[in-house]
Amino acid sequence: MVRLLAWVVVIVGAICAIAYYTYVDVWVVPTDDPRLLVSIEPTLHGGDVLLVERHGTPTLGNLARCTDPDEPRRFVVGRIVGVGGSPFILSGQTFSTAGSRPRSDSPCDSVRLTNPANGEEVALTCRNEQFAGMTYEKLFRVLEGAQQEADQTILVQPHRNYLLSDDRYIHLDSRDFGTVPDDSCRHILFRLWGADGFTDGAHRFNIIW
Repeated sequence: MVRLLAWVVVIVGAICAIAYYTYVDVWVVPTDDPRLLVSIEPTLHGGDVLLVERHGTPTLGNLARCTDPDEPRRFVVGRIVGVGGSPFILSGQTFSTAGSRPRSDSPCDSVRLTNPANGEEVALTCRNEQFAGMTYEKLFRVLEGAQQEADQTILVQPHRNYLLSDDRYIHLDSRDFGTVPDDSCRHILFRLWGADGFTDGAHRFNIIW
């Protein structure tokens, strides 16, 4: 039995090593950028240990880690809502593409987050959104009247991606820094565990769309 368990450990270890060096990268979400930390809520959190695809180009609906266009040694995280050559309409905190509009048809737990720009605590509504075959949670703030932004039709240039934060209100995405090269982006696949470690069951072994 001991010999069998040893072989199982060796084989599983070898499979994990091959996967690591050929397919996925392990990335820990940094905790030193307050704006990034609020923008990735509620899907991700600072200190999350993630598996990120090493190769390939993520597509519409995927949550992606991309090279920060303002600081190439760091990353930004956003959901791809626009790809090269395809127009879409940006309506403040939501969007629509040709023949497709994301559906937000069920609530999730609302949260209160601190806006790092001004220190204001903001109550944000949470909805489960469906887009491009993905289902994920987004945060937004209900705005009225003059607070609402006019619709914009955006044509993404070839080989570029347009990103939106899952926190649509306190964001760090293409509304701030523009589009990003599609080859600088990698699909975030899986959360191994959160900042509280392996014992935090709610943030352990989660598929990230």
